[in-house]
Amino acid sequence: MALNWTMLSEYRTPVPLPNEGTISKETDVDITLQIPDAPPSGSATSGGSGGAGHTLKSTGTIWLSNQRFIFVVPILPPSSTTAAPGSTDRIESLSIPWHLIVSTKFEQPFFSANYLKLEVYPVPDGGLSPGTVVE
Repeated sequence: MALNWTMLSEYRTPVPLPNEGTISKETDVDITLQIPDAPPSGSATSGGSGGAGHTLKSTGTIWLSNQRFIFVVPILPPSSTTAAPGSTDRIESLSIPWHLIVSTKFEQPFFSANYLKLEVYPVPDGGLSPGTVVE
């Protein structure tokens, strides 16, 4: 999984990988990314022992392909500049190969919308740490 590393076309759509096919596309999706300061300790799978870390939230479009989950913010605010690849100060794009999803959980709260929670394993130098959770 890598933050702000997805190759995008001039229309801010993901450039397909070799032999990649799109299965589904959904717009206006809210995403929350919880990045711990340190990897999980002991047998824990999420959350770090070195502090609370930080949380990023954004709204954009997701693509599900036969190789990965992709999230892209369609249009950046005019006042913002493009984040450097691997920057963790905001979400511009997120790419998660299917084999790096550690666990999934479908949450159904009483007083808010249903959502999917993913625990993922980040790629080296992808801008994230082990124990990262995507909601």
